[in-house]
Amino acid sequence: MSVRQGRLYGLATYLLGQILSQATSVIRSLIVPNLLGPAGYGLVATVNAVDRYTPYVNAGSHYWIVNRLPVVDSEDERRSVVNTIFTFTLVTALIGAAAFLVVSWVQWSSRGFVVGFGVATLALNPIATGLWRVHTALLRVDERIPLMMRLTNAQTFVSTALIIGLTYGWGVTGTFTAQLLTSVFTLSMVAMSPYRLGFAWNWTALRTVLAFAVPVFLISGLLSTFVDTMEIFVLAHRMGVTSVGLYAWGISMATLLLMWPNGVANIYSTPVVRGVHADQQGGGTAGVEYFLRLIVTNAFLFAGLATMMCVALPVVALVLFPKFVSAVAAAQLLVVSMYYEGIRSLGTFVLTAQGRFNRFLVLFAAISGIVLPVLWYVAPLGLAWLAAVAIARRLATAHVVLHIGVRHAFPSRTKYWLFCGGLYALGLLPLPVSRWLDSGAGDFSHGQWVASTPRLAATFLVVILFVTGSLYALHRRFRVLAPLWHA
Repeated sequence: MSVRQGRLYGLATYLLGQILSQATSVIRSLIVPNLLGPAGYGLVATVNAVDRYTPYVNAGSHYWIVNRLPVVDSEDERRSVVNTIFTFTLVTALIGAAAFLVVSWVQWSSRGFVVGFGVATLALNPIATGLWRVHTALLRVDERIPLMMRLTNAQTFVSTALIIGLTYGWGVTGTFTAQLLTSVFTLSMVAMSPYRLGFAWNWTALRTVLAFAVPVFLISGLLSTFVDTMEIFVLAHRMGVTSVGLYAWGISMATLLLMWPNGVANIYSTPVVRGVHADQQGGGTAGVEYFLRLIVTNAFLFAGLATMMCVALPVVALVLFPKFVSAVAAAQLLVVSMYYEGIRSLGTFVLTAQGRFNRFLVLFAAISGIVLPVLWYVAPLGLAWLAAVAIARRLATAHVVLHIGVRHAFPSRTKYWLFCGGLYALGLLPLPVSRWLDSGAGDFSHGQWVASTPRLAATFLVVILFVTGSLYALHRRFRVLAPLWHA
């Protein structure tokens, strides 16, 4: 099998694995919220918001493996750095686990057994998540995507079975217990990894890793996670856990859209890093070419997927999530926000390979500082307003990425703004399409949404033709797929 065929096979395997994984997650998202109800689901979402900081316990040192290890030639240096990252991850994970136990004791004393127990069940997660990320990063660098997906899917299936089974039997307490058992199973998956890492502590290597990982992963990730969790905490404080449950359902639906850009980043991380590094050594512009073509190629696919999801959400809510139909409008807006999140994530991926991330970090911090007081003000206005702020925030960060990454590649400011405006307008496509389909279909917030089958089928057909036709025309004119196809 050629390198090109191997990467195409890897992408197909990744997408198939993600489809299975997401299908399992959808089943879990269908059953667990209905078992717990908005109030119980909101309580779980509020407690688990703390767990979103778990990936940052090791300061993002595993991120160095994906973005810098592919250009390290010395086998001894590779082994020394990877073992140092493994040791550092284990040490920091143990500290994180102890911190969770302290927080659990505090919450137990002030908020009762259920909340305290919920936080306590997360204590093993820093260890399991940290070691899991190190091993999957190595699998990505070595382009062993099928094995990575088999391990990931096994973890997802077992986790889903545990959460559904224990939630059905014990409610919220069962959900928290299942999270603890999931961490135990994740550690068993780490033991099945083909890599046998040892303990090492190389201060020079660790300084190099942290100098890269702290701004690129730790600070930016903490800022993003902080804003995301503040949405939940502000909503819980201002509107109650029932509103949190409705909004968390919308987020869970919207994040399904990130499957495609995550797949592209996973499959092409190694060739893009090597290509950009080699081009920079030779003084070329491949970094800009990768940037533009990654964004343009995926924007049309992403817009089509977002439109289909917005069109389908009212039906999905009525049939599968009757308790959550009042959050459909907010969920549709969150889906649109994920279009811009996809542009941002793919763009920062290339910016990191180019070594131009620090400028983005400063502007991203400024945007986050502006958003926080806005969240506090708009939360009482309703979930749709909160989702609209998410669109504005993610569009702003996407524009920062584009401005840093490709502004210098355009011959004039007019062409640059036409390019950006076209991308941003494309992301808003789902809103008029879904509103057109909703018109005359009744008030779906009260369970009355009914659209004619021909109108629904025509919408899906137009979206499919739009995406495939636009992509084909772009490829014929600009060969946008060529750098990735032959990477």
